[in-house]
Amino acid sequence: MYYDRRVSETLLTELSQGGALRFLVECARASTVVDLQLRATPKSTSCRATLYVGLTKVLDVHEQGSQFRFSAYTKARHTAGFRPEWAAWVQRDALVSLAPAVRRYAEGAIGAVADRYLNQEGRVQGALCSDLFEGFAVFDREAVVGYSTTDERKQVTSELFKPYAERIKSIDLPSRPKSLGTKADVMALDPEGRVLVIEVKPGRELTAIAWSPVQVAFYKALFATWRDAAGAIASRPVEGMLEQRLRLGLVRASYPVSPAFQLVPVVAIGTPLHRLARGRLDRALAGLVSDPRTNPGPFELWEIDLTGPPTLRREIIDTR
Repeated sequence: MYYDRRVSETLLTELSQGGALRFLVECARASTVVDLQLRATPKSTSCRATLYVGLTKVLDVHEQGSQFRFSAYTKARHTAGFRPEWAAWVQRDALVSLAPAVRRYAEGAIGAVADRYLNQEGRVQGALCSDLFEGFAVFDREAVVGYSTTDERKQVTSELFKPYAERIKSIDLPSRPKSLGTKADVMALDPEGRVLVIEVKPGRELTAIAWSPVQVAFYKALFATWRDAAGAIASRPVEGMLEQRLRLGLVRASYPVSPAFQLVPVVAIGTPLHRLARGRLDRALAGLVSDPRTNPGPFELWEIDLTGPPTLRREIIDTR
């Protein structure tokens, strides 16, 4: 098992002040719906940076062996004029020459993402990753634990899912999910050195909100299994991912991480909430708490209002 998305120094340099790719950071910092995330895996020597608008990826820049290439989401390619030749690997000198045209494409692609693709979930994710709020610093998005083999992934996830499957059957709520996924929407660090595992939901999606405590508790269990397997070195990639975002100016704060850091599940909901949402969420959470195998421990509910000046209301729920 592994979880480490730190990118190469080569890519980080080009994204930093004075680098050929600095415009990607500037695009991310200019809007609360635009976000830049760093992507890598210990299993490969390649890495990339991904530019999001809401939930839509509009541009990836890949780096491997000091060479660079670009790729783009299919719809964004067609609407904003992505050039096929940008997908070829180039050296840094050619990257510098390409950068102005790619910047124009990126800015056009951001503007071309229609409002219907900027749904509430995408806006909330963007706001969380834009460093608008105090008290936490985001270090990853669409976070997933990696595995050495497919067999390892199936074994770990299926064993962890069993008690949650039992809880799902026992919780009196409609539309029981058959699976929970494995990808956390957002990962952040708070001043206490705790890692926040955050699941984002639109306020009007009743079924999604109702089962969100089960979903995020399962994600916490996945990352806890990785943390425990990694032991004393588990904090290194977390600190490293946050430090890279701090270096680029994507976050303002950095916090220390203890070797055996605590994981805290968080459900972040965009307001207004469906009138039945809170009651059903509480029912699902109570079902988890009743079983020590699935009790998520410290649990937080965030309500995020983006209808005016962005606000975040945090509620700590006692699960003892």
